[in-house]
Amino acid sequence: MFERLDQWISGRSHPKHMFVQKKVQEIECVHCHARFLRWSSTIAAYGRCDQCAAEFDDAAKTGH
Repeated sequence: MFERLDQWISGRSHPKHMFVQKKVQEIECVHCHARFLRWSSTIAAYGRCDQCAAEFDDAAKTGH
């Protein structure tokens, strides 16, 4: 059994290092139209700048 395991381990291809290219992109806030930068991988999560998002969260908590 250990011989099979050793054969399997030695026969495996070792993973190659993969470099993920992160790009910074400028996007526009849908509320105040301010421009700000975000990593391209996280753009889908942002529609508002940090200030508008904080104001929106505060308004939602207080009910205004």
